[in-house]
Parts: sequence; C-alpha cells; structure tokens
Amino acid sequence: MNGVHRPFWRKHLLWPMAALLGLNLAVGAAYTVRRGLQQRGITSRAEALRKEAEALRRSVQELQRRADVARDNGAAEKRFFAEVVGTRQSALVPTLTEIEKLAAEPGLKAGGRSFTPDPVKGLPLMRLQVAVTLTGGYKHLVEFLSRVERSKHFVTVDKVLMREASKEGDDAAASEGSLAVQLSAWFKAEEGEGGG
Repeated sequence: MNGVHRPFWRKHLLWPMAALLGLNLAVGAAYTVRRGLQQRGITSRAEALRKEAEALRRSVQELQRRADVARDNGAAEKRFFAEVVGTRQSALVPTLTEIEKLAAEPGLKAGGRSFTPDPVKGLPLMRLQVAVTLTGGYKHLVEFLSRVERSKHFVTVDKVLMREASKEGDDAAASEGSLAVQLSAWFKAEEGEGGG
C-alpha cells in the first residue's frame, strides 16, 4: 500500500455529502428564484391594482361631477319654470303689451305684426313667435333691441333683418332704416299644450 490512509468519512461519505450539498444548493436556489418571481409578481400586481384604483377614483369623481351637474340643472329648471316663465294665460297680455310699447317708442313707426304659437316638443313650454316690422333711425332701432334684451319677460331675439335707407348726408344718427325683428315669447305650456 502506498501508506496513505484515508479517513472513513472521506472514503464513504464524500459523494453523498457532495450530493447533499448540491441538493441543498438546488433547493435553496429554487426557493429563492421562486420567491423572487413571486415578489416581482406581487409588485407588478400591486402596481396594476394601484393604477386600477386610480382609474376607478377618477371615474367616481367624474360620476360625482355629472351628478352635481344633473342636480344643478334640475334646480335651474325648477327655478326657470317657477320664476322666469309664466303661463300663457297670466303672462301673454303683459308680454305683448310690453313688446307693443317698445315698438311704439318715440322715433319708431311700427308696421305689420304677426303671432305664431309653437309648442316646444319634449318640454312643457309654449313659444309664441312674434314678427314685428319697425321703421326709424338707427339709434332708435338699436335702443329697441337693447330694451327687448332688458325685458322682465322671457323674450328672445331670434332674427333681425335691417335695411338702411340713408337720408341726405352721411350722418349715422340721421339715417333711417327698417328693421324686421322676429322675437319669441316663452310661456309654460298649459294642459293640452306643448310637446312634453
């Protein structure tokens, strides 16, 4: 014999210990890799959930904003029907009287008038179209439109057609013209009227 004596463990346990060490390393690596992948998966899921929560928060805010707008519109509609427009029975005569008064202001000559009732489809409103032809100085015609805008009745100016017939000279105050105005007076529709 060569005189070298190997200890028992080296002779019989070296390979099993090496295999056990390798197995231990493989299990440790598998656990660490799996744990790292799980951690990465958890992190990416948490980020996705954060993004989804933010999108839902924005969606809830938008729905709250829409609900606020709908509530404000509902309150404005109630106020409009309670305070701005009256029924045709109660407000027609005062409104037409005011339009006639405005058309008869000094400096204007009123021509023909026509009235056309028109129910508003889908709303409890009645629109009375009033067509008026006026003749007078430019200044008076502008004042008429300004007074219509300041009317306490709900009257809108739908269409204006102006024809100027200048007098001698270029003085704008002296120029005369005719004004065809189409107005709309608005009333609450009474039962059986309106489209709503």
